[in-house]
Amino acid sequence: MRLRFELSDDVVYFSGLFTIPAYRRKGLAARLWSALARVYKERGAKYVVVAVDPDNEPSIRLHAGLGFAPYQSITYRSWLRIVRYYCVKDARSESRRRFAGLLRDWPTLWKTFW
Repeated sequence: MRLRFELSDDVVYFSGLFTIPAYRRKGLAARLWSALARVYKERGAKYVVVAVDPDNEPSIRLHAGLGFAPYQSITYRSWLRIVRYYCVKDARSESRRRFAGLLRDWPTLWKTFW
């Protein structure tokens, strides 16, 4: 997804946590999140935004177990790498907002329903 983020100093964006299959279901990801939470808190973070693929059920379960809650999902489409389309859906109300444009980014898209 071609998206640039503008984050305040009290927000952490996290994406790409992956556990090698042989080490899954051993509590490693939860321990890593616990350590990261301590570091983030020490550095003044108030919010952690995590990008999770909606088809990744194990990751969704892990984050739910750690107290994360979905607040929105973003669908991205691109045509010829020129036209960019985003559909942002609020996880609580199912409301949707759509954004489209030529070579355009929306730096605050991640907090459409914040």
